[in-house]
Amino acid sequence: MHIEYQITEDDFVSAGQFSSHRRTTWRRIRLWLIRLCGVPFTVLGAYTLLHSGGLGTKVINLFILLYGLFLCFFSVFTRFQYKRKFHKMTQLHGRYVLETDESCFRYVAPAGETRMDWKVWGSFAEDAKSFVLVQRGSTIFMPIPKRELTPAQIDELRALFEAHIPSK
Repeated sequence: MHIEYQITEDDFVSAGQFSSHRRTTWRRIRLWLIRLCGVPFTVLGAYTLLHSGGLGTKVINLFILLYGLFLCFFSVFTRFQYKRKFHKMTQLHGRYVLETDESCFRYVAPAGETRMDWKVWGSFAEDAKSFVLVQRGSTIFMPIPKRELTPAQIDELRALFEAHIPSK
C-alpha cells in the first residue's frame, strides 16, 4: 500500500493528546491525581490571598494560588507543549510517503527514509481524524491523518494495523 500525506500542527497536537489519553490506567490516574492536588492549593491560595495582611504573604499566597491553578489545568498546558514540539521538530514538516506490506513498514519523510519491522509499534489507535501509532515501550507516536486518504485506503490501512499491531 502506498499513501502520501502531510502532518499539520493540528494533526500532531490532536494525535499527541489522543495517544496520551490512551495510555495505561496508572498514567490516567496520575493525571487525575495531579488535577485533584491542585484544588486544595487553589482554594488555600485564594482564601489566604483575600484574608492576608502583608505584601510578603500576599506574594506567597499568590504563588500558591497560581501553582494550584497550574495543577488543575495541567492538561491544557500539554496542548501548548505539543504545539511547541511540532514547531521545534522541523523533520515533521513536509510531505510523507508511507509504504506498507505484510513484512515491513517504510516511510519517507523530508528528513530521511526509515524502514521498520511491524514489531516496532506497540499499539495503534484510531479516531475520526487520524490513525496514531505508538512505538513499543516509548511515548513516541506517529500520526497518520485520514483527511488525505480515500475510504478504501483507510479500510486497507486499518486492516494492516489490526493484523500487525495490537490496538488499545
